[in-house]
Amino acid sequence: MIGSESESVMMRWAVRIIACHPQIQEKVQSELVSVTGGGRDVTWEERKVLPYTMAVIREIQRFADIAPTGLVHKTLVDTELAGYSLPSNTLVMCNYSACHRCPEFWARPEEFYPEHFLEEGKLIEDKEGFLPYGVGPRICPGAELADMKMFLIIANLVAAFRLSLPSGDSGELGTQFEGGTALLRNPKPFRTVFELRD
Repeated sequence: MIGSESESVMMRWAVRIIACHPQIQEKVQSELVSVTGGGRDVTWEERKVLPYTMAVIREIQRFADIAPTGLVHKTLVDTELAGYSLPSNTLVMCNYSACHRCPEFWARPEEFYPEHFLEEGKLIEDKEGFLPYGVGPRICPGAELADMKMFLIIANLVAAFRLSLPSGDSGELGTQFEGGTALLRNPKPFRTVFELRD
């Protein structure tokens, strides 16, 4: 299935980040209970009334930055870009990490901070500098499906379980550069405690 590796990497980051931020997790759980009443599955349509939950998911995507350069492309003809001459067949890569860590776009670029995607309690839909699926005509064709899967899995996981760190875990959010494919940033191996919520 297209995107299964990237979805797997993103979900591992999501579990780790949520477990490392219990106060943020509690805010998501409170918002989910206020909308769903608890005791039932969260639906895709409910994302529209769950701004904090959506902000957390988008911040996971920004912070994890699993594809820092995206795929390699090449110029088909001689062209000019931002004052640089690029001959035909020049390899070109986007630096998405530069966008996801740029202080021009993010108040706290090196921190996990869901408020990056909120303005007066409302979700910012088209946040400048946020490019989890690429940009332009070659943007990931599965972006909508990936968003749906990520929302449904994370929202229902957090609604049903309390995620926490095992004893002795410092909560480090490191990257395992040698893991996964050559393109994707995997989190370091970790363990998470899942407790059923009441």
